[in-house]
Amino acid sequence: MARKKHKKSGPAGRQDIRQQAAVPKSALQDTPCIRPLHLALLSILAIALYANTLNAPFVWDEEPLITRNTLVHDLDYFLHPGKAKDHPHYDALAGRYVTYLSFALNYAIGGTSVTGYHVVNIAIHALNSVLVYLLVFMAMRTPFMQGSALKNRAAAMALLTGALFAAHPLMTEAVTYTFQRHASLVATFYILTVVLYSAARHKKSRALYIASIISAALAMKTKENAFTLPLIVALYEFMFFEGNPGKRLLRLLPILMTMSIVPLTMASLGAFSGGKAPVASEPLETAKHVLGRAEYFYSQMPVVAMYLRMLILPFGQSLDHGYNVYNKLSSLPVVLSLLLHMLTAGAGTFLWRISSPKRPEGRLIAFGILWFYIALAVESTFVPLQMIITEYRVYLPATGIFLAASTGGVMAAMRLESLRPGTFKTARNAAIALVAVLAILSIARNSTWRTELGIWQDASRKNPESTRPILHVGLAHEKLGDFNSALKAYQRTVDIDPNHHMAHYDVGVIYNKRGQYDKAEAAFRKSLSIRPGYAIARNNLAAVLMRTGRDAEAETELKRAIGLSPWDPNPYFNISLLLLKSNRYAEAEPYLERLKELVPPDADILNKLGIVYRETGKQDDAREAFAKGLRLSPDNYHLLLNMAVLEDRTGNRAEAGRLYRKMLSVINRALLQSPGDTGLIYFRTLAEQGIRSSTAP
Repeated sequence: MARKKHKKSGPAGRQDIRQQAAVPKSALQDTPCIRPLHLALLSILAIALYANTLNAPFVWDEEPLITRNTLVHDLDYFLHPGKAKDHPHYDALAGRYVTYLSFALNYAIGGTSVTGYHVVNIAIHALNSVLVYLLVFMAMRTPFMQGSALKNRAAAMALLTGALFAAHPLMTEAVTYTFQRHASLVATFYILTVVLYSAARHKKSRALYIASIISAALAMKTKENAFTLPLIVALYEFMFFEGNPGKRLLRLLPILMTMSIVPLTMASLGAFSGGKAPVASEPLETAKHVLGRAEYFYSQMPVVAMYLRMLILPFGQSLDHGYNVYNKLSSLPVVLSLLLHMLTAGAGTFLWRISSPKRPEGRLIAFGILWFYIALAVESTFVPLQMIITEYRVYLPATGIFLAASTGGVMAAMRLESLRPGTFKTARNAAIALVAVLAILSIARNSTWRTELGIWQDASRKNPESTRPILHVGLAHEKLGDFNSALKAYQRTVDIDPNHHMAHYDVGVIYNKRGQYDKAEAAFRKSLSIRPGYAIARNNLAAVLMRTGRDAEAETELKRAIGLSPWDPNPYFNISLLLLKSNRYAEAEPYLERLKELVPPDADILNKLGIVYRETGKQDDAREAFAKGLRLSPDNYHLLLNMAVLEDRTGNRAEAGRLYRKMLSVINRALLQSPGDTGLIYFRTLAEQGIRSSTAP
C-alpha cells in the first residue's frame, strides 16, 4: 500500500505548525531548560552587592518597630494572636502577620543584632532575583509564546531580567532598610504565585495549583499591596493561555477569592468605620496630614513618573524625597505625568491587542508594562498613605519594567543580528556593562547606609528644607555622644517648624543629659503643649521632676504616661523607682508585675520585685524572684545582698553568710578595676557587716 507524502510547505504545513505550538507538551520539548548556573549567578550577584550592608545599623522607625517592639519579642503573640489585641501594634500583626513573624523569628534567634536581619533581607532579595528569572522562563513556555523567535534566547532574556532586578540601585531601600522587608517579602509571594500558577497550568498539577493559592494567601498577609495579585494572575491567564473561558474563570476563582483577605482584615480592624487604614510599613514620623483621595491621586501622578525616571536613570536617591502636593487635575505637572502614564499604559494595551501567535513578543512587553501599573495601584492611586513618595514601593512593580526592557532589548538585538551578523554578541556585552554599572551604583548607594549619620546627612543634603532628615541627623549625633551637634540639628528643626513636638522633646533630652533640668523641663512642656498625648515626653518630664525633688508631680505625669501608652515599659520602671524610694512597696508591686510582662527577663526588675515581695511578707515569692535574677546575673551584688538579707531574716544564717561572702568576692574583684569607687566601697562594708552578723553567736 503506497504511503501518502506529507507536504513540507504551503498552508497545510503552516497550519500544522500552529497546532503543534498550542500543545504544551511539545512546547516544553522545544523550550531551553532552566540553567542552574544562571540561578547561582543571580544569587551570587544579589549577595555580593549587599555584602557591605551586613552591619548597617537600624535607622528611623526600626528601633520602635523592631528592637523595642514587645510584639516582636514574644513568639507567643503569633501562636495566640488574641493575646495582643490591646497591643499598639496589633493592627500590624493582624494585617502583616507573615512579615512580623519573620521579625519575631529573627529576634528569637539573634535578638537585636542587626546582622541577622540583614542576612534574611539579602536572602529574600537573592530569592526574588531567581523568581524573576523563573517568571520569564515560565512565560516563554506558555502556549501563546510558542511561536516566538525569542524561544532560543529565553535563557539570556531571563538572566538579563533577573540581573536587572538584582543589581538596580532603586531596589536598595527595600533590602537595606531592614523594616521594609514588607516590600521584598510580599514580592516573594507575589512572583512565586504567578510562577506556581504557570507551572501548574503547564504540568496540570493539582499540587502546584494548591501551592499557588497558598502563596497568594500568604502574600495577602504580608503587605496590603498584594491585593492586586489575583488581577495579575488573571491577566497572565488570559494573555498567555487558551481554553474554555468558563473553565478558565473557574480555575481562577480560588485565587481571585484571596483578594477578600485584605479588605476583610481591614474591616475587622475598623479601617472602614473610622476612616483610618492600618499602614504598618509607614514610618512613624509622617506628613502633617493624610491627603484626601483626589489630592493624593493628583500628587501621585508626578511621583509615579519619577519612579519611572529613576528606573531608567537611577540618580537622586534619598531616604527622604521632596515632593509637591497638587489639589487640581489641571496642574501642569499632573497633566504631563498623566499623559505619560496614559501613553505608556496605552502602548502596553496596544501591544497586547496587535500581538499574535506568530509574533507574540509584544504581549510579553505589554504584560510587563501592565504589571508595573497594577502592582503599584494600591499605594499610588486613590488610597491615601502618609508617605507621598518612597523608593521601596517600586521594588515589586519594577519587575514588570525589567521584563519589558529585557524583552525589547533582546528583540532589538535579534533584529540587528539578522541585518548584521555579530551584533547580538555586541548587545550581550552592552547588557553586561549595563548590569555592571547598575551594580556599582547599588554598592555606592548601600555605602551610605553604613552609618545612621551618613544616610541622614545624605537625605538632608538632597532635601535641605525637610525637617525629618535634619531631626535624624541630630539623633545620630546624640547616639555618638556629640550633644552640641545634636542640639544644633534639633534647633534647626524647630526653626523650620516651630510646632515640631518631637524636636522640642529631643531638645529636652539633650538638656536633661547635660543636667540642665530647668531647660529640659521647659522643652518637654513645650512639646506637650503641642501634642498633649505624647507619652514619652510625659515620662521624661516626670524623670526631670523626680531629679528636682517634685515626686508628687512626677507621679501624676507617670500615671498619665501609662494611661496614654500602656505598653511602654519606661513609665512603669520610673514609677516603681519613685514608689520604692518612699517605701510604698504594695503600690509598686502591680507596676513591677506589669513591667516584668513587657520586657525580656531582667535582673534589675527581678531584684526590685523581690524587694517588694520581701517587704510585703511574700518570702517565697521574694526568694524565687531573687533566684531568677541571680540565674540571669550571678555576680550581681545587689541581688546577692537582697537575697542574703532575706535568708538572714528567715533564720537561714548559713545561706546568708554564703551569699555575703560571694558578694564580698565579687566586689573585691570589681575594686581591682575601680579602686576608688565609693559605691563599691559602701557595698563592701555591707558585705563585711553581713558576714560578721551571720557568724555571730
